[in-house]
Amino acid sequence: MKKFLCFLSSALFLGSCNDARLETSVPKDIIPVDTMIMVMSDVLLMENALQRDYPQLVSQVDIVKNSGDSILQSYSLNFDRYKRSFEYYAFYQDTMNYIYDRMSDRITIQMNESE
Repeated sequence: MKKFLCFLSSALFLGSCNDARLETSVPKDIIPVDTMIMVMSDVLLMENALQRDYPQLVSQVDIVKNSGDSILQSYSLNFDRYKRSFEYYAFYQDTMNYIYDRMSDRITIQMNESE
């Protein structure tokens, strides 16, 4: 969880920097926004569940990585594509804010349905 938050913070910080080269270099295999929302929501929920249920295991990177990889595989994605897409969206703060807002909505709905 800490590594994910560190990656997330770094991406947000780097995303606030303006680099004209990034504006024209759209990854050819960028993950669509709607899919990115679902993937990021699932990763966040998985990490929270692991931290809640197995706090001693969360420090073992392999457990978190394998769980994250299984989520990516369920969407037919790999980590490199996810990372490129995340970095791309992080550059565009309005889009990333939209993604976070939709993630929050999605997680809230899932939590309400499970109660």
